[in-house]
Amino acid sequence: MDKDYPPLSASCVKNLVDKLFEKRKLATPEIERYVISPLIVLLSSITKESFGSEKHGDIVKLLGYFSQDFLMSPNPHMRKGGLLGLASVAVGLKQNAGLYFKSIIPSVLRTIHDNDVRVRYYACETLYNVMKITRRETLSFLGEVFDAVSRGVADPDMSVRKGAIQCDRLLKEIVTEPDFVDLSIIVSLLRERIYTNNPHSRQFIVSWTTTLHAIPGLKISTYLPQLLDGLFRILGDPNPDIRRQCEILLTDLLNEIVANPKEIAFDAMINSLIVHCRLSATACVMNEGLNRPPSPYKSPTTTEFNTGAVVMDTSSQSAFITQNPVGTITSTQPNGLTTSGEQLQQRTALTWILAFVELDAEHMLPFAAGIIAAVLPCFSLYNANTDTMRTRRATLETAVRINETLLNYVSTFRLKDLPESSTSQSDRPAPETTSMQLEPPVGEDCPLLAAESVDGMPQTIDTLLDTTCRLLEHQALLTRLAALRWIEVLGQARPLEVLSHVARLLPLMLKLLDDPSTDVVHSVIRLFGCLCDHSDVIPLLDENTLTALNIPQELFDMLVTPPASRPSGGARSLRRETGGYLMSRSSLVNLDNNYYCNVFCVRFLLDLVWFFDKNTQLLARRGDMIITDLCYVLTADVVYRVLSAILSHTTELRSSSVLVQALNRILLTQPTLHEFRNRLRAIHTEDDCHLLERLYRAWCHNPVALLSLYMLTQNYQQANRLIKSFGEIYMTVDTFVEMDQLIQLIESPIFSTLRMHLLDKRYSADLRETLYCLLMCLPQTEAFQTLWRRLQCIPPVSNLSDWEVRSGRPQPDFHLINAHIQFDALFNHFHALQTKRGILPNQRLDTGSGTCSPSTLRNGDFLQSGNVALRTRPNVASVVSSNSQVDGAAAVGSATDYLEQVHRLTSDPVGLLSDINRASDRPVRGFCVFGSQPTDILDN
Repeated sequence: MDKDYPPLSASCVKNLVDKLFEKRKLATPEIERYVISPLIVLLSSITKESFGSEKHGDIVKLLGYFSQDFLMSPNPHMRKGGLLGLASVAVGLKQNAGLYFKSIIPSVLRTIHDNDVRVRYYACETLYNVMKITRRETLSFLGEVFDAVSRGVADPDMSVRKGAIQCDRLLKEIVTEPDFVDLSIIVSLLRERIYTNNPHSRQFIVSWTTTLHAIPGLKISTYLPQLLDGLFRILGDPNPDIRRQCEILLTDLLNEIVANPKEIAFDAMINSLIVHCRLSATACVMNEGLNRPPSPYKSPTTTEFNTGAVVMDTSSQSAFITQNPVGTITSTQPNGLTTSGEQLQQRTALTWILAFVELDAEHMLPFAAGIIAAVLPCFSLYNANTDTMRTRRATLETAVRINETLLNYVSTFRLKDLPESSTSQSDRPAPETTSMQLEPPVGEDCPLLAAESVDGMPQTIDTLLDTTCRLLEHQALLTRLAALRWIEVLGQARPLEVLSHVARLLPLMLKLLDDPSTDVVHSVIRLFGCLCDHSDVIPLLDENTLTALNIPQELFDMLVTPPASRPSGGARSLRRETGGYLMSRSSLVNLDNNYYCNVFCVRFLLDLVWFFDKNTQLLARRGDMIITDLCYVLTADVVYRVLSAILSHTTELRSSSVLVQALNRILLTQPTLHEFRNRLRAIHTEDDCHLLERLYRAWCHNPVALLSLYMLTQNYQQANRLIKSFGEIYMTVDTFVEMDQLIQLIESPIFSTLRMHLLDKRYSADLRETLYCLLMCLPQTEAFQTLWRRLQCIPPVSNLSDWEVRSGRPQPDFHLINAHIQFDALFNHFHALQTKRGILPNQRLDTGSGTCSPSTLRNGDFLQSGNVALRTRPNVASVVSSNSQVDGAAAVGSATDYLEQVHRLTSDPVGLLSDINRASDRPVRGFCVFGSQPTDILDN
């Protein structure tokens, strides 16, 4: 080199910065003897003797050589020599190095970013030596040193990383000394780097957080809100070692929080937990491939959760996570299964949320909407194998505990005692108050919007309802069931807020009746019963809600029992405007608790009838189950009284006959309606007469059902009058099927009293004539043979004794019935309705079984000669005799066989005759095909 650097000799400087590896290797002894050792000795002597004013300048000059001329040189070998020189000066100064650390440390830190790998390695080595000597003086450059070390541990070269790790260990020793108290600086440095994706940097951050947590007297948990979001991101790292370290750290931090909950700001961390729980749950569902086909009630406009409504988060980190796609922050294994990182994030977030809820449920209540939006989607085990099933089950159990803890607290809390939430939703639009049409648009979406706050109270209930209603469309069954239970609990705890949304809840509940799971259907009915269980519902509903319910005045008049026949007892209020179309708050009509339910019940049942009319497959598949459940939660009296009024009022229904058939089948077969049947068997009050009249008008849509109602109520004289008119009304194939079922029911325990009345002179004549008329209406099927054999068992009237057939039940008061029921007017109503049906026959109703194709024909058009028996299975008799519940189409087992043969008769009469001839003792001589001219078919 041309320039001299006194007191260094030229040969020492030349060997120090030589670029050839072979020459540097040969010069190593000379460097040790003439450069390194003499220099150290020289510097040591200078250090000891030159701290006077005359020697201070020489040391500053020597540090300037290395910091400026060497380290700023474009020659990497000179930069290496400069680093070695600075380290030698610091070693020589020893305890006095602290006087010159401001000149040494900044120069070394600049070379950490050098482009040459070996320069970066020597920089780490020099920094380690300088820090080891200066120690506490290093803390003056804590931020710069921490940044340099964090970059070093993430260096792509392994040798540089090893050197930086040594510096990291030494820096932790310095920081953990007893008199170090400035923890906020380290926390801010960690927060700035915690969102890195480099695995080495993540491991560096976790190790530093663990170190700070281990310092006695320093409570890192107080700074945890600044770090928690980033730590959960690190928890999902693909590296299992990093995940394990982060999991241990979070477990220790949670234990510290549980031990000292009063010093923790839960509301500052709960949002991060909610965000990570939701994202991990979504990633698990997507990666597991648990994509259930969209349910019939699912709407594309509400497939995403309204994050802003349920997660009250303002941090930029959480906003970043929320706005990024799930795929950018999660990882998947080659086989498509969920990585353990995502599962670990979900399980850990749930564990933290559970701890927060158990420690301070009151302060978590404003965040309850966000919590259940994150927790309820975790109610699924996915398609886990045996290795991960235990972990998944533990996740599910934790989610269930969170849900139960919040539910138990919400069921008893008082809304006015809640702390004010940081997110007011006063800017949300007010609910619409437009009236619903008579035929509600149940297929359209009705998202539940938050109403205006009541008396300035927080809108916790509104946000909870909004969240749970969105979760009703989740693909997991347990999630939908839990959401329904939340609405039920909210309805019990805060009926005012929940019932103000009934107009919006109705379409959602109707959609759920077509859910693939029957458990959801049962839960919906139970929820409906809970909402109808408030006797003081009218004061809870405002005018806007009543206007939205929009019950027609004519229907309301049908539901009001005449005052003279109204039973005494407790009263329930129902608002009605005497001269208008809608009910209002202006006047009240008292109704008995056992007789009537609230306006919400009427609106739901009205919408249910229209829903069945649009979804006839649902009526055939689940109609019996839905109506039976409604009878259980509302009592059969309420359901049958309201439904009969709706059927009488609504004349545009296409499925009225099918619905009446279902109602009649349930009435005659379900054990739940035992008391209601006994009440109809023994009518002895004016209210019972009013009920029978209402049922009659509705049952007029189905002649066979009306006939069975007369038989059940022991009005055999009217039954005789009714069945004699069957020859003048239009009948369908379904009518013959229903007659077949009625014969099976007559043989069941339901009509045991009727069979005994065949031996009672008071009833025998009318009843016997009724059954013979029924026999004449039937084709000669197995049902015909059954009824014929029963009638052959009846002795002649002259052989009947005068003793009355008695039973343990009360007997009907026929004088009261005839006095209060105008049977002539009802009979005329029946004929008018049947005439209308005959002129305008119903359109084909697809009930899902493929057997209901109403071909209209007059009684007697079906001609049959010979002994042809279309055999049917007596399913109804066997089910009823076993006292088990009948499920819809299962109760009409004979209908399927009967109609299959009838349809085949219309399509292939010759083929059917061949089958019948082979199975019958006597061949068929002739018959008439529906819709064709009479044809004689002679067998060979």
